[in-house]
Amino acid sequence: MKGILAVLLVAVSVTAQAGERGTTDGNALLKGCSAVVKSLDGGGQKVPDAFAMGQCFGMLEGVAGSAQIMERKLPENMRTCIPENYSNGQGARVVVKYLNENPQSLNLPASFLVMISLKTAFPCS
Repeated sequence: MKGILAVLLVAVSVTAQAGERGTTDGNALLKGCSAVVKSLDGGGQKVPDAFAMGQCFGMLEGVAGSAQIMERKLPENMRTCIPENYSNGQGARVVVKYLNENPQSLNLPASFLVMISLKTAFPCS
């Protein structure tokens, strides 16, 4: 019974957070991807950062996967040429670098910022 109650509390908390903010923006993306980079560099993460890290990985996987699938169907100026040995850890570093260099964009949707970050880092020649 306690396990079911704990799952329900987490679900309500996550739903409430999502409802308050609507679309995930660059601020949340920077928080999550910075936590990923810190973890990859051996910094260790507290449990509260796990959700933000999951959001970062989810955005990276979704946008990078879509870019690779759609690559040949997009106009050349919109293509992103992600290398075959790309990893989500590398993607997190790319996103953090882009967002730190472009703080004026933090209010934009996270999926758009991931797309622009990857396109900037991996342009097609």
